[in-house]
Amino acid sequence: MKFYPFIFLFIIHLNSVAQDNGIEIEADYEIQGYFKNFTDFDIDSLLMKKFTHITKVNEFHTKEMLQRNIDFGLTENIYNVNILYSEKEPGLKTKSYKVNVYKENDSIIGLINYEPYRNKVNFYFDFEKLAKVIDKHNSFYNVKSDYSDFINESMIDTKFDYVINQNSEIEILDAKLVYYKSDVNFRQVYRKWLKSYNIDFQNYGAKSLEYLSEKKNIKLTVEEKKLIEYINERNSILLKPIWIRYWEL
Repeated sequence: MKFYPFIFLFIIHLNSVAQDNGIEIEADYEIQGYFKNFTDFDIDSLLMKKFTHITKVNEFHTKEMLQRNIDFGLTENIYNVNILYSEKEPGLKTKSYKVNVYKENDSIIGLINYEPYRNKVNFYFDFEKLAKVIDKHNSFYNVKSDYSDFINESMIDTKFDYVINQNSEIEILDAKLVYYKSDVNFRQVYRKWLKSYNIDFQNYGAKSLEYLSEKKNIKLTVEEKKLIEYINERNSILLKPIWIRYWEL
């Protein structure tokens, strides 16, 4: 009987990968259990919490990134949560989550967590309270949307990693799209963004329509003016406000 060392080593490698994946799944399942009890979410207690499969919560990379008011008395707190896991030392592995926590009158009504590496989204809500938020949004913005729109739009936070190229085009790097700030054909896109659940989309849409009005003599509708005024007065903190520096070229 012939012995093939490379086959033996390959089998060992596969077993090791399967074991590592199992550890990762257990760690993810454990942190999702914590997120599921969203009313108890607290960054300080999370850092102190003892888990079975999670070695520790990395205090250096686990922190609040942003807190801002959004619509209808709702606040949004955005956190980065980083966990370390492994069954043996050394060789700790890490997983990061972007966590959006939503509060109403200082009470948490739900959260969304997103793992960029796996491109995986999980969300946990008091859906009765979320439904009331969505009803208010639909009424105020004159749209038809549901909780999936809230989840999907709220998790977009990389669309505004962009540069302005030599042709004065705004090139959105992650989306691989180019929006022309002087092109009136994008007016419908900007109007749609005014009514988004995503605060950064709303601000970008408002600034874009203001630009078209001021620089290209495009007449804004009554609804557009109303929403732009509301968004500007609300003045919510932006995830990526750096783009404002580039606006007036």
